[in-house]
Amino acid sequence: MFGHIVEEGLRLELLRPIHAPELFALVDANREHLRHRLPWVDPTREVSDTAAYIRKGLDSLAAGTGLELGI
Repeated sequence: MFGHIVEEGLRLELLRPIHAPELFALVDANREHLRHRLPWVDPTREVSDTAAYIRKGLDSLAAGTGLELGI
């Protein structure tokens, strides 16, 4: 899988379904801060919403039309 070390302690990694629970928890815990910049925060209400986002990103990667990475 794709991964890129930016600097010590900072890595870009391809989002995969295994990341959905942790990514959802981070978004959920930081809604107030994130919603001002990211329009998808409020509609993301369950882990399954995050999993669907990740699947869509992987489909875009396979089609050569996108790349969704996590920090």
